[in-house]
Amino acid sequence: MAALTVKAYLLGKEEATREIRRFSLSPPARYQAIHDRVAELFQGLLRAGPPPAFRMHYKGEGGFRESIWNQRKLSC
Repeated sequence: MAALTVKAYLLGKEEATREIRRFSLSPPARYQAIHDRVAELFQGLLRAGPPPAFRMHYKGEGGFRESIWNQRKLSC
């Protein structure tokens, strides 16, 4: 299987993009691996406050955003 490429956007006020990072993960995609890598790339997120310090969303082809907070939501 090919590696999964993730494009992570750090959004600021009014959802303006502040930073964009890309990274690859070996399949199968796991929520905790993605969460940990995003936290590593955007280190300031963990200093932002108690868990959950940040939220992750999936952006679908239609432009909708779906929250991802566990493996089950990632697999849907």
